[in-house]
Amino acid sequence: MLSLLLLIILFVLYSQLVGQTAYFYFPEILGKIKYKWPIGFFIILGVIQLVSYPLQAMHVSMQVVGICYGFILLILSIFVFRYLYAAYCDKRLEIFKFEKAHLMDYLLILIFIGFNFIICFSTNSFNDTNADQSFYITLVENNVGAEQINGILPLSGEIRWLDSYYNFQAFYLFLTFLSMIFNLDAVLVMAWFVPVLLWLTVSMTFLNLIYYFNRSNKSWKTMFIFIILWSFVSLFDYFVRYNVYGNNIRLFVFAYLMMGYADYFKSPNLRTLILCGLLWASASSFQSTALFLGIMIMVAIGIYELFYHRKELILPLIFSAMPLLVYAAFFLSYRSTTLLGVIIGAAVFLLAILSCNQQTKSVLNRFFYSRFFRGILVLGVIGMTVLSMKMVPSLNEEVSISPRYFIEFLFDKYAPRRSYITEKNWSMLSLALIRDSLFLLYLVALVQFKKLNETLKFAFITQWIIILIFYNPLVSAFVSTYFTGSVYMRTGDIIMSLFLIAGLLVYFANYTKLRGVIIVIVCLAMIQLTAKTNQYLTHDFNQITNTQTFNHLYRMDQDIIDTASFIESYVAEHYNGERPKVLTTQLELNYFSHNYEMLYTVNEERRVFNDVYRQVKSDLYLLRDGLRKSYEQSEEQQRKFKQILEQLKPDIIVVPAIAAPWIHDLFNEVALKIDENSSYGVYQLIK
Repeated sequence: MLSLLLLIILFVLYSQLVGQTAYFYFPEILGKIKYKWPIGFFIILGVIQLVSYPLQAMHVSMQVVGICYGFILLILSIFVFRYLYAAYCDKRLEIFKFEKAHLMDYLLILIFIGFNFIICFSTNSFNDTNADQSFYITLVENNVGAEQINGILPLSGEIRWLDSYYNFQAFYLFLTFLSMIFNLDAVLVMAWFVPVLLWLTVSMTFLNLIYYFNRSNKSWKTMFIFIILWSFVSLFDYFVRYNVYGNNIRLFVFAYLMMGYADYFKSPNLRTLILCGLLWASASSFQSTALFLGIMIMVAIGIYELFYHRKELILPLIFSAMPLLVYAAFFLSYRSTTLLGVIIGAAVFLLAILSCNQQTKSVLNRFFYSRFFRGILVLGVIGMTVLSMKMVPSLNEEVSISPRYFIEFLFDKYAPRRSYITEKNWSMLSLALIRDSLFLLYLVALVQFKKLNETLKFAFITQWIIILIFYNPLVSAFVSTYFTGSVYMRTGDIIMSLFLIAGLLVYFANYTKLRGVIIVIVCLAMIQLTAKTNQYLTHDFNQITNTQTFNHLYRMDQDIIDTASFIESYVAEHYNGERPKVLTTQLELNYFSHNYEMLYTVNEERRVFNDVYRQVKSDLYLLRDGLRKSYEQSEEQQRKFKQILEQLKPDIIVVPAIAAPWIHDLFNEVALKIDENSSYGVYQLIK
């Protein structure tokens, strides 16, 4: 407990120091950002990510990673101490200065963090093993002391390299490093350290966006817009349940990137681009989705420059996204498309060399800004649209997004359904009305487009470019098949982005005639948050069933922790480096798995209602139903259960104490009981 508190306090303080130091080196962009803590956090991750690319590609040992990360933190500390030494006394005091004028801000931050913490602490918020958290918690655990990082598949425990979608996410490698330094279980780090980082990032980013667009100190405006943003992002479950892996933090990194590029177009500055590069690296550290969305954003910004702004800034913009391009090169070279990754890496390197020469740079600019190149871009978009429409008749809708599905998705998201009223789902009804109200404000802003400031125009134009090229029913088939894959619909995160919505809300909060609409949206947001909270707290799935044995620190039942700890130590003692197969349907045990394989995994649990998949894996699902629904099994199913158990031969089986008598009789016959508590019995199969 003390080690966890120490980790949280030290890292929060260190990030604040790094953020304040960054302001010293990047005053042009960070002068408009009120709270520097998120910037410090992102800079740390950005540098970590850049150093991690080769380490992850080579799968070095965790010891080597630890040395490299320690060296990075040392270098950052040198910059911090240099700033503290050079700064005047009053500047040093500003780092942690409490200002009465911003009491409302502090109150909003405390309310946001306290609200989410209380719900997490008082509910069973860690038990949804079907979510991605099962993957990332186990990923962090598996890398502890690893001789080769990212060498175990988290969900199954098999010895195999991670796919490139997951191999280059340095944030989770950094969490492993911290858990080793502070001698903490990876589960503990994920259970509380990551949520604190998420809550701080979200609350401070909301305030930074508000102050970026609005220089007035009207507390009511700040409070109203904060509440609307809280509701609009529709991440309630990610704040209180799925808050342990933090990959949605990428959305908030994008907000700072948009601020950075908007300022760069007003006043081009090399330091701004350097900071944007670090932010791109930081976004990439959370999830590979940041690569696809990041490329879309940079394409939109590049076309904005080529077709609208036209101030010969295209080459600097390309170089600002260098970490993203490096990520793309490693990503592709790690897959079967190795040659393409090498070509991208070589092209970026060649472009950097050519741009160093002023004459060559001038030639490149003439080419990029020529009608010929812009014509190629237009023809490329037209060609992609034609190809996409040709793909539709033979499209595999399980992996690609058809125009029909795209339209249905948008309709479901924005259209208030009658079922919301009949089912009394006030949370979804109010959220749909909030989205519709914001869309109404969006249309009003379009009518007044010429009156908007350049920052809002930048947000609008880049949004239109992304919609035109990547996010419409005419291109969804092509883009989802060859570019984004199954995460295509996440493109919506950068369409109605935080940056754009915050700008709209501030604009209309200052616009007297439509200020009433903002008040209506605030009321809807409060209804939505209240209804969602009540819905969450009253749902049986979220209840703590046994308060006597529930461990609030680990956010799960103590019997699960004890069983997992026993299996880990038993395998280490009796299997001499071998990786036995463990059969359990209590998949929270997977959070602790390190030295064994899971026979029944989260992948199977996610497809439990897929009839086709159940036929393919019928044996596994029969074992699953036998352990989960033992009282419902017929005599024939009981006989098959025993036969399949003898065929698959799992080494260790975890049996719920509440299972039917025939289950206990069977395992007493074919296995040895090696551990038992009030919830589970652990058996070793006799072979």
